[in-house]
Amino acid sequence: MTGTDRPALSPRTALARAGHVALGFVIVLIAVTALGRFALDPALPGWAAQLIRAALVGALVTGGIVLLCRREGRTLSGIGLTPLAGAWKPFLLGAGFWLALAAVGLIAGLGTGAFSLVFTAPDPALLGALALQIVIVFLYEALPEETAFRGYALSNLMDAVGTWAGVAIQAIVFMLAGFAIVALMGLLGFEPGWAITLDRAILLLTFGVTLALFRLWTGSLWAAIGFHLAFQTVMQLFFAGRLIGLQPASPADAETAAIILWFFAIVIGGVIALTGLFVDKRRREAGWRKPPRISPSR
Repeated sequence: MTGTDRPALSPRTALARAGHVALGFVIVLIAVTALGRFALDPALPGWAAQLIRAALVGALVTGGIVLLCRREGRTLSGIGLTPLAGAWKPFLLGAGFWLALAAVGLIAGLGTGAFSLVFTAPDPALLGALALQIVIVFLYEALPEETAFRGYALSNLMDAVGTWAGVAIQAIVFMLAGFAIVALMGLLGFEPGWAITLDRAILLLTFGVTLALFRLWTGSLWAAIGFHLAFQTVMQLFFAGRLIGLQPASPADAETAAIILWFFAIVIGGVIALTGLFVDKRRREAGWRKPPRISPSR
């Protein structure tokens, strides 16, 4: 069952469901953050505390979406979470697209002299830490966020208001959820790690749209999960200076580096996914190929 063979929902119901899942996501993130501050043993290694928080967020958010789907008569494939047996192809496609486009952006930045790359000699301990970071990002961010927003919320919105309005609305809900987390963490005395700014709003909106387009283009949420995982892991790697880091030529060029990576990897990535959708549509209309598993139509 897909988002296209269900009775259409009312826009009010779909918006309410998207809002409820966003609220649940915010509550889980805040609760797990508080747990890490007040309940976990301070002597626990930092990586262990991170892994526990990530596992809790991944289990609570994804498990909650599974329960919602069962209550509403949806299958996991219906929200794009296709079976694991075939997940690796779209997952690698999404991750590969981000890595390839980011590499083009890096080459462009290096060519303009905006920044240079700084390498750290690899060692087993560092490589192990990076492997652990991939697991943490997958559980804490990529899997729960994509299941909640590009999976459940987007499927409900497409049923009610159509594909393109659904893509736009879920990106707005995604941005608002992120801002709510930052605001609440600030009020509770936690360190959110970033601030509510115009450039962050643009990043979240375009990121949400591009991820949704990859889900629609491939027919699988795993493509969006792979894209998301590659983005978060590599960006954290750059800013933490693990193995490889960016060295801006000047303080002003630090923002230029971020813009270059955003434009090449996210904006152009979205354009490619959108182009792929329209090309597939034309081919289906001409009888050249079978429809994808999730059609970009109401």
